[in-house]
Amino acid sequence: MIEVDDERRVIVVVPAKGGKVPRFFGGGGELHDEIRRRMREIYLGETVAAFLDARAKVLLKQARIAFRSFGLDRHQIIPFEGGSAYFPWKGDRVTATLALGIRARGHAVEAEGQALVVREIPPEQLRTVLSEAFGPAADPDPVWLAGTVKNLGTEKHHWLLDPELLLRDCATARLDVVGAKAAVAELTEVGSATSEPAPLGGVLANVEETKFVVIDCETTGLHVGARHRIVELALLTTDARGETLDRWSTLLCPDRDLGPTGVHGIRAREVADAPRFGDVLGDVCERLAGHVLVAHNARFDQAFLESELARSGVKVAPLPMVCTMELASRLAIGGTRRRLIDCCASLGLAAPPHSALGDAEAAAAILASYLERYGATGALVKGRLRRRREWPTDGRRAKTKGREPAFSQPAERSALTDLIERADLPPGRDGADETAYMEVLQRTIEDRLLDSVELEELIATASLLGIDEQGLIRLHCDYLDHLIAIALRDGEITAREREDLYLVGEALGVGNLEERFEQPRASATVSRATSRSTEFTGQTVCFTGALTCRHEGELMTRQKATALATAAGLTVLPRVTKQVDLLVLADPDSMSGKARKAHEYGVRLIAETAFWEMIGIEVC
Repeated sequence: MIEVDDERRVIVVVPAKGGKVPRFFGGGGELHDEIRRRMREIYLGETVAAFLDARAKVLLKQARIAFRSFGLDRHQIIPFEGGSAYFPWKGDRVTATLALGIRARGHAVEAEGQALVVREIPPEQLRTVLSEAFGPAADPDPVWLAGTVKNLGTEKHHWLLDPELLLRDCATARLDVVGAKAAVAELTEVGSATSEPAPLGGVLANVEETKFVVIDCETTGLHVGARHRIVELALLTTDARGETLDRWSTLLCPDRDLGPTGVHGIRAREVADAPRFGDVLGDVCERLAGHVLVAHNARFDQAFLESELARSGVKVAPLPMVCTMELASRLAIGGTRRRLIDCCASLGLAAPPHSALGDAEAAAAILASYLERYGATGALVKGRLRRRREWPTDGRRAKTKGREPAFSQPAERSALTDLIERADLPPGRDGADETAYMEVLQRTIEDRLLDSVELEELIATASLLGIDEQGLIRLHCDYLDHLIAIALRDGEITAREREDLYLVGEALGVGNLEERFEQPRASATVSRATSRSTEFTGQTVCFTGALTCRHEGELMTRQKATALATAAGLTVLPRVTKQVDLLVLADPDSMSGKARKAHEYGVRLIAETAFWEMIGIEVC
């Protein structure tokens, strides 16, 4: 890089000496309104560009299916997870301005892809909020809105500006009040999805023979178009009276990162040996064929199920669906939010365990209440009911995989324990270099996994340093006790810390963790700011997965992680390349594309908890 022209926003680069192009750490540019407008036109259209390859054509088709399944061809605001999702289809500046206006009125809002998700209020109330903020009678002050932005300093010269000038810079460069008012005016014309069910498919025929399949999906993310997948699927079959006839559920291997593990509670280690969707296609088709599908917030589950079926070559979209969120509205249960937990409370039922089967059983309870009051003839089905003979017959079936109990006790014999017993370790000698072994152990276990090569290396290191079998077991126990003492520094072991300790204990073959947690120890003397905290200064790091640690009482966001790592002297990169020094794993068993590339390139892997510990950041 030889020149930076701030005024023209131009960076001049030339090839580096030796033929290597210098690394550039810049991020993506700002999206203009026209980009999002064209994006929506593509979703609405039917044509396929000739230059798209086969994979891109499949993804485009899946995206268009999801677009219509969510009703986005007709509405900009749709019901979503007990709240609303607003798709303004505007550029970054207008979208950011709309988000600030919603937040300024006391509502939490999150940017999810193209949408602004407001989880606490239904569509009609969100329309009112937007009208108050940016409607014809509103006169929003861009400088005042800029004052609600958390991070004003985004350019290297911003530290030179006084606070008032910095606010005005943000108001003019990052916000667009005029565009936000125009977006709300367009919303008034386009409208939003109502919470009342519409007769799109008519009432059921042959009521007594009707069977329902209540479905629920846990997924890697919110949007099918972003290549997210199902990681847990439950199918619960009921008759026309709402009585359960069959239960079926399984974890699924998505062949990608699992996304928000803090939401669905599923870890990569649990799905490593789970079937893929195609492996259980026969089980799924057999249960869906000829039946009416039911789900809570049906657009979400419908889009994902149709996408997975399409991937496997089964084209039955749109599937016939009944939405229990809409049934809840007619039953007058669940309040204005109509979340599953709210509906269960209204029906006097215990809150469902957060799993696909637990949520499906809760939705089935809503369906049963509705059928008891109105009968199946009142259940309006969206989509055409397909007879069993219209469904493909597929023989692919596989053994289902259930969830593992949380924090299950490590197996009594780990791979390392077996290897220690088989190894011909020499008798322990005086002066054995235990400190050197602990350094090797720390480096080896920092990703919370031990593969066969690492196991052999640990044994070889112990033999070289003169550590016998009993000494090795003692050192492993001491190392785990050290981590427990660090976790107990604030007086308690959080769920996240407990899970991390179990991972280490399982890898090292150390059991009786609950007893070890209760042992007295001088936790206050253990410092998190170790001498290793400067080891990574000047190195490059990349993060993968939904981070689960908490820092200063708040969940670690990717933005906060980037700021903390940068402050510690590291450079954060958005993707894994051969120039990346470290990959921080939110889940040690991650199957993300980043993790696969890191293995391929030989990038050093570190578990999230271990990384923060190593750079002296206190997390829980």
